[in-house]
Amino acid sequence: MESVSIARQWAAPAQLLNAEAMPTYPTLNTPVEKTSTAHISNLLNEHGIVLLRGHQYPVGELESLTQRMFSRFHVPANRASLRRQDGDGFSSMVRKDNRLLDHSEGYYRPCLPRPDVCIFVCEKAPTAKGGETFLINGAELYRALPADLAFRLETEGIIYESLWPRERWQEEFGVDGVVELKSLLDGDKDCEYTLNSEDELHLFFKTDAIRTGSQSEKRFINGMLAHLPKVDHWRYASVPISSKPTNRMHWGRGGLIENEDICRIIDAHDAVLHKHRWQDGDILMLDNHRVLHGREVLEAPSDRIIYGRFGFWN
Repeated sequence: MESVSIARQWAAPAQLLNAEAMPTYPTLNTPVEKTSTAHISNLLNEHGIVLLRGHQYPVGELESLTQRMFSRFHVPANRASLRRQDGDGFSSMVRKDNRLLDHSEGYYRPCLPRPDVCIFVCEKAPTAKGGETFLINGAELYRALPADLAFRLETEGIIYESLWPRERWQEEFGVDGVVELKSLLDGDKDCEYTLNSEDELHLFFKTDAIRTGSQSEKRFINGMLAHLPKVDHWRYASVPISSKPTNRMHWGRGGLIENEDICRIIDAHDAVLHKHRWQDGDILMLDNHRVLHGREVLEAPSDRIIYGRFGFWN
């Protein structure tokens, strides 16, 4: 039987966080081959997050474990070039050169389902300061939002605007040509798009920003903070942050979400943010529909080798 401890693994990165409200999550310290996938699944359902720690868990063993748990996997299109060469092809290296604000995986695109679980394995933990993975409970973030902002996000929803070259949308949607792409997008009433003469896709996708979970719990679950053209917040003025100039975020009823409101969301984000400090061999699993994730930038050159996988339940 697995040994489980409910340990205080979440470290507060900012003075905004109330340390007394810091949550806990289950930690398993058994070898992968002796770990019950049903037990992991039950812990994920209960807590939304599980850590396997205390043994060296190679990426190959992670792939074997998760193949028993999930029916299929998703590799984000922007990580296609970072796929692990060995193994089943569904593990990709996590970047380390900038800060990435918390988000849920796959929520920025239409037509396709979002992964159920995000799985990360640490092959080499950083020795320099920084490099942690950000974790946020979506319900905590919803409660931390200013009331007027929470209401508007809930009632209007949001629109992701993206501009993708042919190679990107081919990877994103798993299609080869324009005819397949149009057939896919035309079947989704929540998206609008245009294609130019170079087959560049200009996409608008409307979706919810606030979702209701079990027991009517409201959660901020979306990818908007990872889909910004830039991050213009005084706290991050000197920090390299992941963004893309052609991305835009709009309100669901129209109009750009102005920087003032983005900054208020970031303030709430930082108030409930927790950092996971990696150890070699860690495996961290997150419920993608309950827990958002991001990353901290390294403050000095250092190895940081982490692979991610994104699974769909059997």
